Amino acid sequence: MEYLLDKIRFEGIESGDYEQKLQVCTPQFKSFNYRESCGIKKSLIGTKRTLDTTYMSHAVKIKANVRSILESEQTPGQKSKPLDIERLEEVLSSSYNVNVAIASVNDIPVTRKKVREVYFIRDDDPEKLYKVWVFKADPVATLKELTVYHIIYKQGIPTGKPIGYKPSESDTTYPYDIAILGGIVENAGDSYNGVLRNMRMLPDKIFQTAKDIAEIIADYHIKLTHAKGEFARYGIDLHEADTGREIRERFIAGLGIEEKLGHSLIDACIGLQSTQSGLNVVSHEDINEKNIVSVKSGDAILYRKFGVIDWASIAINNPFSDLRDFWIHHKRQALNICSEYDFSFEEFVESYAERFQKEKGKHKMDFDKNKLRTDSLVQSVLWNIYEMYDPVRDNPEDIKDKAVIHCQALWDDLMQIEAFGNKAHAGRIKKELKILLKDKPYLHSVLNS
Repeated sequence: MEYLLDKIRFEGIESGDYEQKLQVCTPQFKSFNYRESCGIKKSLIGTKRTLDTTYMSHAVKIKANVRSILESEQTPGQKSKPLDIERLEEVLSSSYNVNVAIASVNDIPVTRKKVREVYFIRDDDPEKLYKVWVFKADPVATLKELTVYHIIYKQGIPTGKPIGYKPSESDTTYPYDIAILGGIVENAGDSYNGVLRNMRMLPDKIFQTAKDIAEIIADYHIKLTHAKGEFARYGIDLHEADTGREIRERFIAGLGIEEKLGHSLIDACIGLQSTQSGLNVVSHEDINEKNIVSVKSGDAILYRKFGVIDWASIAINNPFSDLRDFWIHHKRQALNICSEYDFSFEEFVESYAERFQKEKGKHKMDFDKNKLRTDSLVQSVLWNIYEMYDPVRDNPEDIKDKAVIHCQALWDDLMQIEAFGNKAHAGRIKKELKILLKDKPYLHSVLNS
């Protein structure tokens, strides 16, 4: 399998339809033993394994016959099967220990990296369409990403699973041009927002999905925090979340101003952050709707079962960081599609707290939502600042509407912080925001309230 992975290039996994290969589920194909075909390939490239030459000749003839069947039955308009697609089929077949036929390849518009969605059929379950994600690999970044997925998947968190590659403690770089993720991806359905849109007449069910996500967050907070040694063993640095970087890359970049103009705001936010309790967990740090996928069973979407992907921002932080991040995105989407949605963050946190207390077991961690009210408000302030302006948005009305929503929520948070006795920190943040946002007339009514 390593030999094949080394020969596959991302550019060769071409987007298109390959339905003619669905013929592999014929009795003639089933007579071809894939495990033995791998042995044939290995013997041909010089491994120690040897096979009876009569059987080898017979097996190669069978494979040639299958190819001739496929070529003769190819539908006009469909692509012939590129060599890289055939190699990927063999990698997947070896990984799943069953014959696999790729049906189609689709581009996924992701800004951070090139990703393609590969749909395939397994010979042992021909009535289901499975999929994996194949992405262009980077020697250093991909090694870290796959290692993190490997550790998290082993902890029982519903997430992606590296296919065809198992990270090793001695690895320093990822050696192949492509990387493959399966796991939760194989049966992924709509995006989280897609699920909500299709439930827009059922606000109580929409909130049920939020409570289910709260339990997933509690699970990975507990399990990954107690697996910190595993991350260290593989050389993964779980650093503390960088508030300054988040403000620079989101808020300051979104405003389009010089970084140095945001230094005083960053200092003020770090000062407020210092008032938090000492409770920290391994945090996703980007748990929004794009990184939550639903799960399908046949044609049905299991609206109470989800997976979490894209752990590139994983870090150590207060648990309310993930809770506020998710809720801000969830509530905004819920209100967009369902004006009657009136569930509260406190109700959402209740589900998290119950799961946290249940799962912590013998570990010395405690989550008392009443004692952590300051933590909750601090993280709400930070996430409303992060989300107020987004450097990738370009629609003026969209930018303005989003800014107003988060500015109002931020001001409400700061008023509560003042009521708790932290007037100095809250006042300093207000002062810096008024300076940075003075040329935004649509925010003046909020800033001067």
